[in-house]
Amino acid sequence: MNSSYNYERCAVILAGGYGTRLRDAGFDLPKPMVPIDGKPVLEHQIELCKQYGFKQIYIITHHQSEKIKEYLNDGKRWDVSICYLEEAVAKGTAGALAEFIHHLPDQFILLYGDTYLNVNLSRMFDFHLSNSSVATIMVHPNNHPSDSDIIEIDEKTNLVKNLSPYPHENEKPLRNCVNAALYCINRKKIKRYLVQGLFSDIAKHTFPKIIDAGENILSYKTFEYIKDMGTPERLIKVQSDIKINIPQKLSFSKKRVAVFLDRDGTINTECGLITNLNQLELINDAALSIKRLNDAGLLVFCVTNQPVIARGDITEQELNRIHAKLDTELGLQGAYLDELFFCPHHPDKGYPGEVANLKIKCSCRKPEPGLILSAMNKYNLSESSYFIGDTTTDIFAAQKAGITSILLSTGYAGKDGKVAVSPDYKCNTLTDAVDLILKREGA
Repeated sequence: MNSSYNYERCAVILAGGYGTRLRDAGFDLPKPMVPIDGKPVLEHQIELCKQYGFKQIYIITHHQSEKIKEYLNDGKRWDVSICYLEEAVAKGTAGALAEFIHHLPDQFILLYGDTYLNVNLSRMFDFHLSNSSVATIMVHPNNHPSDSDIIEIDEKTNLVKNLSPYPHENEKPLRNCVNAALYCINRKKIKRYLVQGLFSDIAKHTFPKIIDAGENILSYKTFEYIKDMGTPERLIKVQSDIKINIPQKLSFSKKRVAVFLDRDGTINTECGLITNLNQLELINDAALSIKRLNDAGLLVFCVTNQPVIARGDITEQELNRIHAKLDTELGLQGAYLDELFFCPHHPDKGYPGEVANLKIKCSCRKPEPGLILSAMNKYNLSESSYFIGDTTTDIFAAQKAGITSILLSTGYAGKDGKVAVSPDYKCNTLTDAVDLILKREGA
């Protein structure tokens, strides 16, 4: 085991926010002290830190810091130790970190005081410590990627390749991989990129400098619950989510129900092999149907065969651009896929430009269930999950994976004739399938 696992588990919370936008909702409090479900969001964070063994907590304050200190005191009420570091002048997230970096431990997890979260902090911290990066960023998809900071990552290595902060400079489609504003930090490595006395932001200024210098920042992808509650609308959303138990539904502590979707003929119109992003058009009810699943706290994955890679029709980079358009189109309607899995293989040979090492029989090309089983193992998914598709290969893959199958009348409508199989349910549209699932799940 990596010796770095011996680091004491320490948390730093940036709690200097003014909460200006929340005054319209009647709160004259520092933003981290705004109540959610009967207690300040900062108290929820303290309890989460304690739950995962982060008992030494540093809170960086500025606005109305006395109210925070009065309420939390030394932390003994929660069996933690709290140390306060107060900014005289607000200098942004990176400016605050720069001012107090020499007071902080060698490795720590960094929380923003205006987020409500139910994340396994220990699991993320262990991931960070098992690598030697300057920082680790929690990333996830969300329902408003167009006004979020997008993180471009290498899916194979988890390295952050680029950051596209909001507002985005151009209209290029981007994958829905958003900075969740939860970080693990290596103090000794990051301090050379921090400048004292200047107003600066960690995501917009510090992280780009680290990447430009050729040092590593890692992404940590998880679908656990984390939301900014810094506006009246977002505060209402968090409170609503808590009422219907969404944070717990998305927790790693229990098996989670997921809905797997085929791509062509289920999410977007069936038009043969797609080799250009302009060929991809959403089916009319796709985004709203996926949004309903998102809002109910069900994970949504796409599983698709993409033989265009093995055939040499397009590269993985070009496929990624097609999927960036898919993410963008869904995001514009408030929907998102938690992850998209594709099989690049194709067993038949003889195509011009084919990629020889991908011309194989594999366990991930539907009707084989490899991608579904891999996702179920990786994300602790329940056998009560679902697969919705328009072909017999989709249905057979679902049956092999041991999950409920739903055949749609869109796309091929099960008339591809590849496998003799019967689905658990038949539905005319994706809307009907989602109606069925939400009824079964009591959502």
